[in-house]
Amino acid sequence: MVKEKKIMKNKISVLPIVFILITICFLSGFTTVQAGPKKIISVPSGPSTGDTCELIQFYGDYLFGWGEPVTYEWDFDYDGCPINFTVDNSSENPEWSFNLGKTYTVALRVTDCMEEWDIGMLDINITATYDLQIFRINVNDTIQGEIAEFNGTVINYGNESSPSYTVYTYLCKFNWSSFGWEFYCDVDNEEFDPLTGNGSMRDFDPDDRRMNESGSYRLYAEIKVDGVTVDVDYKFFSVN
Repeated sequence: MVKEKKIMKNKISVLPIVFILITICFLSGFTTVQAGPKKIISVPSGPSTGDTCELIQFYGDYLFGWGEPVTYEWDFDYDGCPINFTVDNSSENPEWSFNLGKTYTVALRVTDCMEEWDIGMLDINITATYDLQIFRINVNDTIQGEIAEFNGTVINYGNESSPSYTVYTYLCKFNWSSFGWEFYCDVDNEEFDPLTGNGSMRDFDPDDRRMNESGSYRLYAEIKVDGVTVDVDYKFFSVN
């Protein structure tokens, strides 16, 4: 009887060892399982500087993901909010030009075959290549009934491939209303052929105005490329 109890005790003492061995084998089996793909990461690249109206090349790439097919979508003026992402181009390596002299955030959204996506960004500082200046010829206040005379200059710092531009001039009068001071403007339209060469300059001559009403005025001018304003200038004057 004593011998049987001793044998049973030995059997029971072996159980914890067996359990430990089984656990080790079970866990080591899991270590041999291959992990799935990591989430796709967008990797855009391109220059950090450029000029207005210059055609600039960008390159799309990615890391990880579930594989092809991968779609590329570009937003060339991204505001940082994914819900506002605007698809300007869907090529892998697009070319793009910018109209305004400022820093743009360029964003690339890549999407893999499992609809996983990511947005990568880069900044590019664009230098304005157009300079618009208007000048008042008769710099003193104009007498009612006299002519207000102006001239202007457009300087293009671009190259021979610079696109054509349009200069618009507006003569605006301050009027008081229930909403406060407001501008009332007329519009002139001056159109020019494309400029060529570095530092090219072109003068323009807004129509002279005979000022039949006294008051405060502003001559405003803007230069547009492909309908986008790239520079402005203005002058205030009074008619007595």
